[in-house]
Amino acid sequence: MKNDKILCAIGGIDEELIERAAPKEQVRRATATFAPWLKWAMPIAACLVIAVATAVPQLMKMNGNTGGASALTSPNLTLDSANESAACYISPDEWRGLPADDFVLDEQANGGVAVDRLVFQTLGDIAAYADAWAVVPKVHETAQDENNMQTSIAEYAETIGDFIITHEWDDRTVSTGSRVLVRQKLIGGCTMDEPNNLLRAGGAYLLPLKFNQYWGAYEVVGDLDVLFELTSESKIVTHSRFSEFNKYDGKSFSELLDDVRALYPEPDTEFTEQPIHSVEEAENQVNISYLNSGFRKFSVEFDSLTVVRGADAYLFKVSFGENGINGSEYAAIAKLNGAFLRGEMDFDGELKVAGGLGLFPKNSQ
Repeated sequence: MKNDKILCAIGGIDEELIERAAPKEQVRRATATFAPWLKWAMPIAACLVIAVATAVPQLMKMNGNTGGASALTSPNLTLDSANESAACYISPDEWRGLPADDFVLDEQANGGVAVDRLVFQTLGDIAAYADAWAVVPKVHETAQDENNMQTSIAEYAETIGDFIITHEWDDRTVSTGSRVLVRQKLIGGCTMDEPNNLLRAGGAYLLPLKFNQYWGAYEVVGDLDVLFELTSESKIVTHSRFSEFNKYDGKSFSELLDDVRALYPEPDTEFTEQPIHSVEEAENQVNISYLNSGFRKFSVEFDSLTVVRGADAYLFKVSFGENGINGSEYAAIAKLNGAFLRGEMDFDGELKVAGGLGLFPKNSQ
């Protein structure tokens, strides 16, 4: 949203989680310091070993919307239902962050461990990998976890590109309302003088996030290459050596937000109610409906021709995120006029509606 009053986004889809796969072709490869999201390549004593990370470990598929066993414990922090801060409703250019040093994130200390890692050098690189960009007026709380991790509770005033989808992990909510749990790998010692990539309580940020089912939370994409934060003077500091990022240093928040929004143009076709005569027409209507509803990363698969709320309808399964990692729901397109409903199937096979477009007819006859 580009107006001064930013409403806090609501994410409310419970879904099945599936195995994570990292799209290596989307980002550039370079030899640099240890990346926090390559969790299998750890700095070791004396900083003398060069580690090469080449694959994502096979992860347990988790059924329903509750997390299963993991090599990592659940995050220490728990989301609450507190009201959004006042910053959610004012222009981001009026937000104030924390005093920030002008360090560069991926500078390597002499004698540091080097890792062949994936590097994000442009906004487009990040957008291709992330689920959503969270515009964060405040990080409420941070806590140290086991396995050299930090968990933060971040409040977001809006998301850019897609929605942050509600997840549960071991009966713990990972994202809800305008709150999201973020986990990061602490980087320090051999590869950096301080763990500067970590979020700070009270800080204001633009965070590209991706759900990490192994961590049971969202991770910050590329947080050793760039960390967009606001200073106490309300100016951007990127902490990046890449020109496509550090050109925003000292600029207003809105300048960066506008460029990120430009990566996700408005759909070129508007939703209109119209008679549907085939599965192909219905599938096209589903795609138009989701794009016009603000979704960007999803895939559509025809399920059946059925009856929904007394109307003949085409039913589709819709999967979110790359390869469906963010779960799925169902969408119905009315045969009579192309109206759209989306939601989950209950135990009785009825569509539990979460939203829609158009006036779904009572009966198509």
